[in-house]
Amino acid sequence: MSNIVTGNHHPKYGGIHTNPCIGVLTNRFVRHLERMVDTVSPIPATILDVGCAEGTVARRLAQLTGASVTGFDLPDTAIESAWANGPGLLVTGDAHELPFEDNHFDLVLGLEVLEHVADPHQVLAEMVRVTKGPLILSVPNEPFFRMGNLLTGRHVRSLGNTPGHWNHWTPIGFQALVSKHAALDEVRHPFPWTLVRASADL
Repeated sequence: MSNIVTGNHHPKYGGIHTNPCIGVLTNRFVRHLERMVDTVSPIPATILDVGCAEGTVARRLAQLTGASVTGFDLPDTAIESAWANGPGLLVTGDAHELPFEDNHFDLVLGLEVLEHVADPHQVLAEMVRVTKGPLILSVPNEPFFRMGNLLTGRHVRSLGNTPGHWNHWTPIGFQALVSKHAALDEVRHPFPWTLVRASADL
């Protein structure tokens, strides 16, 4: 088993942003995500959100699709508390070895996850394994994500690199990574992220 890489333990999309620009960009990203989910046919009945954090996206997608949503993340008391009243089942563990059967979910999400893990190929392969439908994945668009951090005065000592970001991709580099495991169907660029939809069957 690969070592679990500890990522950020704070709200991904549901937190109160002190910088209004960050809030605008985050909301724009979620709107792009929702439009991408709208293109999934048939409408997914089961969704796995790998790296679900506080469940903001899971709740919105459960409302949008009516799907049964399973969240997966590292063990964390704040995450467990946030999921205590839904939107679905929370499972904790290591994304390098997802504890689900093959072809179990209609849609698998991996939003801002792969930059945090020790072996992104292994985690991506696991997400492909457990879906019988598409994948929707996102990572920071580098180097612009780091530049944005610096411009807003965040993580200056690490030259804009967010703590826990061990892997970095340009949009072309991320598409190349995903293409080794799944067939690319759609690519969006809601600054400063790269967002892709891919089919598990190459």
